[in-house]
Amino acid sequence: MPRKSRPRFTVHKKKTPKKDPNGAPSEREWENMQPHSAFKGWTVIIPTVALVAPLTVLPAGTDPDVGRPFIHQFWVVKIRDIRSRQDSSGEDDVWIRVQWYYSPKDVADNTMVKRYIENDIEQEDINANWKDNHPEFYCRYDLECLSRTLSPKHRGTCLCGEPYNPDQDVMHFCPRPSCRKAYHRDCLAENNCVETSPRGREDRLLASSPDSDEPFPLASYQASPGKRKRGGGKGKEAVRSSPLDALPEELLRVARLPITKGVRAGGLVGNVRSVVTARRLVYAALENHGILPEDWEDQIVSKALKDTVLPETTDIPPLRCPGCQGAI
Repeated sequence: MPRKSRPRFTVHKKKTPKKDPNGAPSEREWENMQPHSAFKGWTVIIPTVALVAPLTVLPAGTDPDVGRPFIHQFWVVKIRDIRSRQDSSGEDDVWIRVQWYYSPKDVADNTMVKRYIENDIEQEDINANWKDNHPEFYCRYDLECLSRTLSPKHRGTCLCGEPYNPDQDVMHFCPRPSCRKAYHRDCLAENNCVETSPRGREDRLLASSPDSDEPFPLASYQASPGKRKRGGGKGKEAVRSSPLDALPEELLRVARLPITKGVRAGGLVGNVRSVVTARRLVYAALENHGILPEDWEDQIVSKALKDTVLPETTDIPPLRCPGCQGAI
């Protein structure tokens, strides 16, 4: 009987990682290097990593001593880590790990990079309109090159699962702590996330609190009976006034807006912070006998609010949040 052939196993040789031509340390070398929070260069002190702002860097081969470089020649980076090792002569060999933001052309006129967080109700204004004379740059994700992953994950909170595209979408945002999610206006309408009646919708929007999952109890601040008009006969009802009537019209108008962002809806950031601030001011005024801070107008004004163009009321269905079922 012939022998059965045995399976042959091939032992692959371990690949030796190629050395960087510029002498940059490998990942394994980096892990064993001495970490630092700051270091002093020739004429520049780079501060603590955790506190560092975006920095400008000249590409290799550019000599800053030969003529003053133009601003568009710089690259913008954020320092992620600083480490050192000893070279063959015993001197410290310092290396910096950076996060690249943009190419020189992109930051020709501006090096400020802002962070955009989608569920942050205190998000600062970001002028991302490239047709504007002074557009601002922003960072929405971090790309980890080695793992080839984005942080946070590039996925949306809407029912469709598609992420927010500020250049195309109109989003409605729910500010309640358990929600803090944005939904495409079309997706809400298509999935029948619509209130049964538009009556009283403005007050339902106003009652949608950014600080509680329960609606703000507007009804507990009952309207007080007003004075009878002259000549009012028996059986005539007295005119009743609401505590809201004593508040500025502009404050109430902003507080009763749906929270939106996107194309023609406040831009990238939208009116989130303005509307949230206005609602908080209304709540505080109701609880403190109508008292408002002197700068209440400055608190609710933003470029995003000015850029919010809402269609006629009849063109926007009375949408509701798929999660908490509140007005959105």
